[in-house]
Amino acid sequence: RAAPVQRLADAVAGPFVYGVMAASATTFAFWNFAGDAFFPGALLEASGGAGATLGALKLATDVLVVACPCALGLATPTAVLVATSAGARLGLLLRGGDVLEASAQIDTVALDKTGTITEGKPRVTGVACASDELTSADVLRLAAAVESTTTHPLAAAVEEAATAAVTADRGPQNTLPRADDAETSPGRGAAANVEGKRVYVGNPEWVESQVGAPAGSAAALSATAADNSEATGGPAAAACSLVAVGIGGEGIIGAIALADKIRPGAADAVRRLVDMGLKVVILSGDRQPAVDAIAQELGLGGNVVAKGGLLPADKEAFVKGIQERGAKVAMVGDGINDAPALVAADVGMAVSGGMEATAQAAGVVLLGDNDDGKSGAAGGGVGQAADAIELGRSALSKIRQNLGWALAYNLVGIPVAAGVLLPEYGISLNPAAAGAMMALSSVAVVTNSLLLKVPGGVERAGAPGDGLIKRPSARPAQAR
Repeated sequence: RAAPVQRLADAVAGPFVYGVMAASATTFAFWNFAGDAFFPGALLEASGGAGATLGALKLATDVLVVACPCALGLATPTAVLVATSAGARLGLLLRGGDVLEASAQIDTVALDKTGTITEGKPRVTGVACASDELTSADVLRLAAAVESTTTHPLAAAVEEAATAAVTADRGPQNTLPRADDAETSPGRGAAANVEGKRVYVGNPEWVESQVGAPAGSAAALSATAADNSEATGGPAAAACSLVAVGIGGEGIIGAIALADKIRPGAADAVRRLVDMGLKVVILSGDRQPAVDAIAQELGLGGNVVAKGGLLPADKEAFVKGIQERGAKVAMVGDGINDAPALVAADVGMAVSGGMEATAQAAGVVLLGDNDDGKSGAAGGGVGQAADAIELGRSALSKIRQNLGWALAYNLVGIPVAAGVLLPEYGISLNPAAAGAMMALSSVAVVTNSLLLKVPGGVERAGAPGDGLIKRPSARPAQAR
């Protein structure tokens, strides 16, 4: 897809050609019919003594040859081509020149939490049961049966913990129960029939409403699970993500606390975004205390705004809201929950390994590291988002330089070819010199594009012939 500035250059190039033809005709008419009257003898030097008509024809030809609409036409696509190639070597799949230009104008970056800032590999750190008749293994096995129907990172953690708990409690031959008639509520949770009961797993408030439990019961039990996490040496209660487990007609039976680690280098990557003059916002479906804990762990204080408890529609509404206030927004995410916000943002950036729908909704796909780790930015998707914005800024700067050079060249070259220096200085071009100037103007545009600044330099991007990076192995994708 062409960048908007490319469409402007294309719109100018057409009339420019006709303008050059008109300038050539005007040059011939002036020097042939009025040149000697205004500047006696000037054409003799230009024509080598061959006469006014031949001198005027030579100058008109010089105007046609020296004019270079191709420099205008090459200004944008060469810079876009170089930037796109550099992006590929950095692990950035850019879907068009319009994405590069939009990236250069970004002033706000919205980041998903799970799988973007964090590793996307949570672990169960605490379990609470609603009665003494239930064990942690009972709660986990029912939750795992439901979670097996989804692809959210929390689901994988619950399944892993359930397998370990059931094996320890009932022996290695005991398997997890089967789930049927599963349903997923994006951003809230999932439900399925397990052992003849309708089991709900997800956001405590949502599970509470689905099973008809007393208000606050899920939150209280979830808080106990979080406290259990801290008491057993796990993360602080505030940092835990909480999942409630309920049975239709029976109420809340348990709660599970989970924790995820911040991705290595994520704090530095977020600081890099801030240092680039960007406002950073964390948007998450997780509870607000857990999101605040992540923001605090990043160590950036008031430089980062953290919003928790958001459904997919809430993320989209937040992005549209700040856009209405004039912000240019890039959204970075990996789950299907992020897809509406990715579409709404000025530039959507999808972390590779997430849902296919997320990648389809994004203008930039962040592919990750090479096996040698050289191409990918520190901080994973967050660092690569910074790369994409920096690359967009560099590309737009080169496009403007190229267009400025093409405009300046034609503004100077055409009058000189038309003989503006002939009366005073006796200087005029010949068609061969005009042709050489025209070719050099195009070479200058291409050369300037090749000098585009790449984030991290050749140490990370490598040489143009190094090839594309390898796609990393997929990790669990986010389904709620």
